Amino acid sequence: MSAERRFSRHVGLGTRLILLAAVTALLVSTLGGWLLRQSIQTTLLNHFAQRLEEKADRLESGFFVTPQEQRIHWRGRNDDEFSRIFSGWYWQLAETAPSLVSRSLWDSRIDMSRAVVRQQPNLIEVIGPQGVALLGIERSFTVEERNIRLHVFGPASDINNELARLDQILLLTQLGLLLVLLTFSFFQVRLGLTPLRRLGQRLSEVRTGLAS
Repeated sequence: MSAERRFSRHVGLGTRLILLAAVTALLVSTLGGWLLRQSIQTTLLNHFAQRLEEKADRLESGFFVTPQEQRIHWRGRNDDEFSRIFSGWYWQLAETAPSLVSRSLWDSRIDMSRAVVRQQPNLIEVIGPQGVALLGIERSFTVEERNIRLHVFGPASDINNELARLDQILLLTQLGLLLVLLTFSFFQVRLGLTPLRRLGQRLSEVRTGLAS
């Protein structure tokens, strides 16, 4: 006797229907949750990239070149997120001597050699000061015929925290959905198989001579 037949003998039709409903619900809810998470993650990343672009626009307007030294300088605010030490928001220029960075970096530098570029949106993943994960963008422009490559970074924890909360909501929603579907399937199977059980009982009585 095959394993499938042994399983069919020991597990009733109602139990098999409930198990089938549970597996189907689990697969559908998992796939739906994954698609929803991907969509929300893309939205969060696009919004974060937009914030970085807006900050880069503000920073770009503050760069200038001194006529005497022909060096790049930045005139900006001293009370924003780029001025607070290790605030999580940083900027730095590439290929400048001496290197020009935000005050928030203090005496640190962001190592771009280990940066990972992700697509859609085009964001840079890198580890910043104090081992904090950062997301950033690169902006290239010219100031008085000088080519400038600017990197602007913000804390990846903003997005990671939102995704962690989303994962909790999706998990609780999936568990609740499974519970509701299993309960519904249980009562539906019991009610749906009642006529079949009565017919089986009737046939058994006929075979044993208890009914004609």
